[in-house]
Amino acid sequence: MLLVSVITLVIAPLVGCFDLTIRETSAEHYLFFVVPCVLFVIEIVISVNTAYYEEGDVQTNRLKILKQFVKTALFIDVASVVSLYLLMVTGNPIFVLFVMLKIFKIPAYRREINEYFYIQQRANTLYTLVNLILSVLIVAHYIACGFNYIAFVEENSYNVSSWVIQLNLDASSWVSRYINAIYFSFITMVTVGFGDIKPMTDPEKIYVTLVALSSSLIFAYTVNTIGTVFQEIAQQEAEYK
Repeated sequence: MLLVSVITLVIAPLVGCFDLTIRETSAEHYLFFVVPCVLFVIEIVISVNTAYYEEGDVQTNRLKILKQFVKTALFIDVASVVSLYLLMVTGNPIFVLFVMLKIFKIPAYRREINEYFYIQQRANTLYTLVNLILSVLIVAHYIACGFNYIAFVEENSYNVSSWVIQLNLDASSWVSRYINAIYFSFITMVTVGFGDIKPMTDPEKIYVTLVALSSSLIFAYTVNTIGTVFQEIAQQEAEYK
């Protein structure tokens, strides 16, 4: 479920924020919408029929299992699968926000995989770096999608000159717009800011201000984590010698 959730968390914002149209008869429609919806429903069914540990004891009482599910996962699981279905049917980007609730299940999926394969115990450094890189990529992806969606709303609802129009990308493909948006996202996250892509309207400036504030914290955390990882590697090499 981890892979399916990650793919959904990547594709759903892309479809909603770039106004992509996926034909109902296409393979992409089944791969990115129908299959995840079915799998998420199956996950819910399995969850309400799976025992859990409580204070060292296995709880098999169905009522307790149901109460545990309602308390820990009901809202996220149900809201995400219903929203994914509604996004598939209507294409309304507002449902992307509720699909993204699935991101809160990622740590649980990751923990289950780690408990089964002992990945962190076997390769802690690699495990930490991969998690860090994937987290940064996901955040950059969301920033890019949000930046484009603001421009999309401005162009279609308020007829103002957004950053997309400023760069003459309004007639370009969604791929070209995404490349520019993700480029801007990474440049902002690493606090470089070349100025070749910049917010043009007040909503864009507010969005970029919030992104700059949050991404500066992410960048600082990333640098600190990488430094800690390499420090641990150096200590291990020193102990080995």
